Order: sequence, then C-alpha cells, then structure tokens
Amino acid sequence: MKFLSAENLNAVLRQKEVDRESVLQTGNKLLLNYCTVIKIMVEKIESFLKRKRPDQLDGFRKFCSNFYDSEFSYRFFMRLRNYIIHNGMPFTKITSSLQKDCNLYIDRNNLLKWSGWSTVKRDLEEMENDDIELQPFLLEIGSLIYAIYLQSLYYLAPDLIRAIQNIEKFCDKYNVKRFDFIEYEKAEELRDGKYMHHIVPWGRWMQSIEEFNKHPGIEITFSNTAK
Repeated sequence: MKFLSAENLNAVLRQKEVDRESVLQTGNKLLLNYCTVIKIMVEKIESFLKRKRPDQLDGFRKFCSNFYDSEFSYRFFMRLRNYIIHNGMPFTKITSSLQKDCNLYIDRNNLLKWSGWSTVKRDLEEMENDDIELQPFLLEIGSLIYAIYLQSLYYLAPDLIRAIQNIEKFCDKYNVKRFDFIEYEKAEELRDGKYMHHIVPWGRWMQSIEEFNKHPGIEITFSNTAK
C-alpha cells in the first residue's frame, strides 16, 4: 500500500525519474507477494487445525467461506494469485501527469481472458471501468486478513492458557517470580556442566498475552509480575 500511494509514486516517477517499466515490475512483484502471503496464511491455519484442532477445521473454513461469499476483495485477491501464476503480472498500465496523481492499473479486459475466475468473473464484468486501481480493495482486504489473524489466535489460545497455568503453579510451588531452566539427560551431564541452559523470554511472553487479548473473545490474565 505504501508503494502504491500517490505520494510514493509521484516521488518515484517525477522526482527520482525511475522508468515506468521498473515501477510496473516492482508493483507486480509486491502484489504477487501479497496475494501469496494471504493464501499461505489461510493454508497454515488449516494445517495447524488438521493436526491440533480437527474439530474446528470446518468452522474455520466456513469462517473464510463467508468472507469469500460476502466480500469481493477477499475472493478477488484469492483468485488473483492463481491468475498471476497462470497468466503473468496484472499491472500493465501506469499514469503520470502534472494534472493527475500517478497510479498503477490492472486491465480488466486482460483479466477476463482467463477462464479460472469462477464467481469473480461476474464481479469483474459488472465493474464500471476497464482500468482497475487496487487501493480501495487493499484497504478492505487488510481488515479481513486481520480478522482471520484474530481468529487464528482463538485456536491457539488453549495452549497458551495451559502454559500460563503451569507456570503459575510452578512459581507458587517454589515461591519464585520468574525462572529459567536447564536440560540434561543424565546426572553425570549436570555434574560435568554438559547441559542446555534455556532462558524464558519473559518480555515476549508478556507481549504474546497482550496480542491474544486483542481478540474480543479472549481475556487472559497472568498474575506473575516478572519483567
């Protein structure tokens, strides 16, 4: 989104005088990366649920399916990755003038030559303009991806809660505020100093709890005051 901002494109094309072909190549590369990350994120959550929470896999797929059915930006970007893989880069037009901000565009007619759009084809056909600018759709997809991210925290929360409970039990039992630990297999290894010293990253631990609590259905408290 920063790259596609009018401020950045104006600076690149007018002030730095970068050639248009290079700007198009960079925009297409970033767009492919973005589409790929969206798909990988969803696939990674599904993979985790298959292994750890198989009973919640269908629920997550329905969660994403609702986005696909109701939000054009979500189904468009999910299909756009496949379009790029099979057809090439979508950004083909760039504008730069003193009267109008610089921008990159996707040619709708080029998109419609591909037969793999499924239900997105009708969306494309109903667009008013042949030149598609992505900024409005990027704003929409950003909020949807964040919602999927928050949902993934919900699936991870039970493991985090169990870990917090175990740490609190340990701290209460031994009357400590924090701890690190060592790992070894035989007593001789401990005596000879052949052990692994593990440092518990308390700062990151606290940050993870704060991150999980961003989900409206999660509220985790940790009584240990270690910093």
